[in-house]
Amino acid sequence: MKYAFFSVLVFWAGIVCGFAAPVPVEDLPLVPAPKEIQSSGKSSFKMPPTVTIAAPKALGSEAAILKRILKKRLNVTASPAAGTRGTITLSVSRRIKNREGYELKISRNGISVSGGSPAGVYYGVRTLEQLFITQKKNLPELKIVDEPRFAYRGLMLDPARNFLPAEDVKHFIETMAAHKLNTLHFHLSDDQGWRVEIKNPKYKKLMSVGAQKNKPAGTRGYYTQKEIRDIVKFAAKHHVEVVPEIDMPGHNMGAISAYPELTCEYVRRVNDDPALLRQFPKMEIEIWSKAGVSEALLCAGKKSTYAFFDDVLGELCALFPSKRFHLGGDEAPAKCWDHCKDCQAFMKKEGLKNTQELMAYFFQRNFDALAKAGKTALYWYELDVPNYPKNAVMYSWRMGHTQQAIDRALNEGYKVICCPGEYAYFDYPQVPGEPNHGWMPLTTLKRAYEFDPGYGRPEKQQHSILGCEGTLWAEHLNSLDKIYEKAFPRALALVEAGWTPMSRRDWENFKRRAAPLVRDMRKNGVPAYWPKDDFGIEK
Repeated sequence: MKYAFFSVLVFWAGIVCGFAAPVPVEDLPLVPAPKEIQSSGKSSFKMPPTVTIAAPKALGSEAAILKRILKKRLNVTASPAAGTRGTITLSVSRRIKNREGYELKISRNGISVSGGSPAGVYYGVRTLEQLFITQKKNLPELKIVDEPRFAYRGLMLDPARNFLPAEDVKHFIETMAAHKLNTLHFHLSDDQGWRVEIKNPKYKKLMSVGAQKNKPAGTRGYYTQKEIRDIVKFAAKHHVEVVPEIDMPGHNMGAISAYPELTCEYVRRVNDDPALLRQFPKMEIEIWSKAGVSEALLCAGKKSTYAFFDDVLGELCALFPSKRFHLGGDEAPAKCWDHCKDCQAFMKKEGLKNTQELMAYFFQRNFDALAKAGKTALYWYELDVPNYPKNAVMYSWRMGHTQQAIDRALNEGYKVICCPGEYAYFDYPQVPGEPNHGWMPLTTLKRAYEFDPGYGRPEKQQHSILGCEGTLWAEHLNSLDKIYEKAFPRALALVEAGWTPMSRRDWENFKRRAAPLVRDMRKNGVPAYWPKDDFGIEK
């Protein structure tokens, strides 16, 4: 029996199932809101000081996480059950068709969590943890049947702009996973730095030069390959996919500062020619310590540029097991290609009419290189690129352009991930008076909650939409605490947009459910922002 939202939200029970009484949802801090919930309201389960957990070997990681949660939240000691039934029983069920779906049952005799896969069991365990926040050891008898609306629910970290140590990345991963966000988009290169070790000795200056600004004191400024493997392994335990991004052809001063030959000869010519400097701004070949976008692009007219990325992407594809790899592609002003002798000669040779067609060629060339490694390329969608590679995935990010991106996806066979600036750019200020750095629009918690990744379209038009993502561009976020303050509670609004059917969503009720979670975060060392106009005075 599905529940419906009213001004006071109540979950009504299904008589057939033997459930008869309502459970006020304001007493249950569940975000995202489950698809279905039922309760008899007649009994409860009181957690004893020691419990047993029954779980097959394949769910050993989920059982270990549950054991840790029980100790941390309730000071309850858990041990493995001797048989197939315990105080709490974890299982995978073929009956649950969605791999991230789960069923959570609480009765006077115990608790069971079953999932369509270990990921589903993990999310059921995390729902149980949310119940502990307000219910403590006295849990209401209930049954939750739940599954996500969209398969992709992500957040983007940007250590390229301001480096974030590996342990901070892992802390962030577990925090997002606990709220059913399942993808970390890992932005590893930009004008402000190159952040991942490449072992090929030809490219050692990527680390010695490209990683040496915009980093905390005492850190090396890049992730070693060992650290990347550790981050990926940790994320997998929490059912988070790590999708790397190496931006190209723009946003690349981290690499160009180390190897100036990667950019167009025009860029170097402008800097050395007084006549050209009267027509064009000087393009410093150095790592940026400011916000903004360099106009220096990778040269698309030289074979050495493609060789560089073949080598680098080859190493990185081996580090990240994800089948997805983001290649950037945004904010690449083609001025240097327009005036580059190498690019113009290459265009003439390949029969390309303009730099937009050269951009499409550049994308296709690197898409094909990834495909050989079994990866699918992802791009920031730009309206002026005439052709993207077939089977690529587009990130719709520019404010007001997502509907066009979805239309194009439907017509040309692309898939789309929605991260529109008007709803999902979480580096933007969230309350009036917060710094906007001269241009950022206001994105309140309510505005974030209004996001519908399906854009109200019929179900048959939503098959091209993989899901949604919130971005945390870090030009002005130089610590994990600042990232958390920007991410939460807006990331709670995002995950409800990606998980919960639109018919089950309600702003007023969301505030009541989210407030205890944010209070709990702040109590446990995650400095989420407290929007007093939405949640009231913090108690």
